[in-house]
Amino acid sequence: MQKQPKVEVCICMGSSCFSRGNNSVLTVLKDYLKNAGLEEAVKLQGCLCMDMCKRGPNISIGTDHYDKVDAATVVDVLRHRLKELQFSPEES
Repeated sequence: MQKQPKVEVCICMGSSCFSRGNNSVLTVLKDYLKNAGLEEAVKLQGCLCMDMCKRGPNISIGTDHYDKVDAATVVDVLRHRLKELQFSPEES
């Protein structure tokens, strides 16, 4: 059985996005991935400025970019994207 590749989630850690809330987004995502058993399926990483500071906080999931993400909505965004990629977080 072939292992699915990891989904890459990049959280902008530039000063603007970090101060606008990506520090909280990071905490929420780490907790969600751990509780959902998705730590092996999702590669969570911080990255430098995405050059979209005015639209921050910014994250990317795979090649898709999301702006104005906050701790209250980020899990829904990730769940939706994983579903599109045929990952089933609730079944993990």
